[in-house]
Amino acid sequence: MGRKPSPYYELSDFAESFRISLDAIMQRGKARVGDKTMVDALEPAVAALEYAASQGLDIHEGFFMAAEAAKKGVEYTKEIKARFGRAKYYGDKAIGLQDAGATSVWLIFQAMSDWISNHLI
Repeated sequence: MGRKPSPYYELSDFAESFRISLDAIMQRGKARVGDKTMVDALEPAVAALEYAASQGLDIHEGFFMAAEAAKKGVEYTKEIKARFGRAKYYGDKAIGLQDAGATSVWLIFQAMSDWISNHLI
């Protein structure tokens, strides 16, 4: 019969959902890590969720790691030239500036991590 489904999402469920979303975004937009887009924060956040789930960590630890990874992705965007979106028209002038989409991804993961810390622990 298998195990009874939990009424709650587990960390592995979040990791899978975000992986599917990331893959769809990358397929549709053709962006990859290093293009100075939201993918630069989303991919490491998803990888952190997947790693945390594979290590049996709890949802709090997983989302904390994802937020930290996304933040590092945002910092990385400061070092690279944009290849997509409006920022690509700025060329080298965009170096030193963080990508707005990547920043938004980090803020979302940070907000989720904060909410989990304040409500589920």
